Amino acid sequence: KEFVFVAVVAVVVLAGGGWFIMKTRAENAEKERIAAEAKLAADRKAEEAKLAADQKAAAEKQRAEEQKKLEESEFARLRSSQAEARIRWDNLEKEQGAAEKKLGELKADVRNTRDLTAPQVAELQAQFGAQTDYVDWLQPYVSRHPAKTQLAKLDALLSARAIEEAGKVAAELTRVLDDAEQEVASQKKSLLALGRSLQLVTEPAGVGYRVA
Repeated sequence: KEFVFVAVVAVVVLAGGGWFIMKTRAENAEKERIAAEAKLAADRKAEEAKLAADQKAAAEKQRAEEQKKLEESEFARLRSSQAEARIRWDNLEKEQGAAEKKLGELKADVRNTRDLTAPQVAELQAQFGAQTDYVDWLQPYVSRHPAKTQLAKLDALLSARAIEEAGKVAAELTRVLDDAEQEVASQKKSLLALGRSLQLVTEPAGVGYRVA
């Protein structure tokens, strides 16, 4: 009986020990599986985060490159606009110089009218007076014109590569020069015009007339 009891106890102990070992191994295996899955998920998440960061960095780089191209294109356009505005303003100043030169020539002609007829002298004096009026108007108009300030401001902004502000000034400068060119052309035509239209009406109609 003692042997049987001892044997039963031994079997129970061995069975319990085996069960405990198997349970421990199963728990460890499960922990390792969970840890492996957690590591795999963490690695996947890290890879996805890295991929997202790389894509974001690539997109930002592309946007930066596109923005730089746009800025360079706009800068080149503004430089071209600046050069065109400079030429247009130079032409206005040349118009002033040509008008002053013409006035000087007419002044010299008015001083030497001995060989001219009375109508020729009258016409010459009329031309001199008209040219004087034109020059008197043109000189202060050009010297005080806001386009000069706008040109200087545009030069400074482009040198500082302040593209947005330079764009606004360039647009305003174009408008100012358009107005200036139209105003000069209008005043030149008006002030230098010597002839005037004349309409003769006879009563009754058809009566002959003579202009002396």
